[in-house]
Amino acid sequence: MMKLIFLTILALCNLSFAQAKITQNFSKSDSSIIIKEVKLDSSLSQIKFFENNFFCYKKNKITSLDFSGSEIWQHELIDSINSNFLIEESKIVFLDSNNDLICLDMKTGKVMQSLGIDIAGKAILVSFDYSGNNELIIPKETYSKKAILLFFDNGKLLCLDLETLQEYWRKDFKDEFVTNPTIFNNKIIVGMKSGFVNLIDANNGVLLWKWKEKDTFELSRTIFYSDTKSVYFLDEDESLFSLNLLLGKLNWKIEQTKFISLQMISGETKFIIAQKDNFNIVQIELASGKILKEINLDKSIQKKINHAFQRNAKLFLIAENKILIQMKDTFIEYYSHKNLIVDYVITIGDKFFIKDSQNNFIELQLR
Repeated sequence: MMKLIFLTILALCNLSFAQAKITQNFSKSDSSIIIKEVKLDSSLSQIKFFENNFFCYKKNKITSLDFSGSEIWQHELIDSINSNFLIEESKIVFLDSNNDLICLDMKTGKVMQSLGIDIAGKAILVSFDYSGNNELIIPKETYSKKAILLFFDNGKLLCLDLETLQEYWRKDFKDEFVTNPTIFNNKIIVGMKSGFVNLIDANNGVLLWKWKEKDTFELSRTIFYSDTKSVYFLDEDESLFSLNLLLGKLNWKIEQTKFISLQMISGETKFIIAQKDNFNIVQIELASGKILKEINLDKSIQKKINHAFQRNAKLFLIAENKILIQMKDTFIEYYSHKNLIVDYVITIGDKFFIKDSQNNFIELQLR
């Protein structure tokens, strides 16, 4: 129902659960941008890259690999993982199926801390820098502000200090979370099963406002975007909404045109990118909802847009198994992959990585 996506690139791995193979045989047209491809076991459920090391999960095991794919450590769990895992301040943090919050040392894989949680169910873990006024019983030894939010699927929300695992606050919203939470400026935007969009203060759990257009308002597949002034999203009817972040009121709505995808470019303050149900790409002014530009896609690249990003002043779109690049007033195919591209990550310089639906990781170089 809710998922968080984690993207990385893994190197040669000979573990029993991750038979990795580096491949560099590509067609002539692709070889100019592909640096290497790493194939992993497609059944891996979580993969994360941090400080040049890799962390994988499968069958009650968390394994750390170096950049060459050699095993650094492996930690076998008594119970399975009941959440995503985070890597924060040299800790790997996750909730297991016995409702224990576990913190592993990312350098050794040894248990540093654990805490029994009195709330049952699966959870989404999100970190943020706490700036509230709640005091902890046991004093902290560092100046760290890092805190962990646990979004349980039954609508309960728990906030803990990461260093000590002491509780800052908890709330029961008596409604199910049905979307991934989006956090910015210590404010949480999340969609509920009842159809409400909730804005929650991450420092104390106070519900600042909730908004719902109609009785039958479905949000289960909604992704929220924000420019810190407004929040933008599509509903199940493919209508586009803009809500005032301060007041929780509707800024504007586009319902005559149906959209199948919405993407916001990091740092962009003037427009948001949307894709119409005829696959055309449009730029929509954030302030007014006015369509500024519309670009037709060639039939050969008419696919649903999953991601968008800018690199070297160029706009790239990831559309199913293709990467498109904007050239003046059109988009052309930049790279075509054999499988669905599910995520990407930008790195320093002229390189970026993509992950496909079979857990293959491809390093690309901009040309």
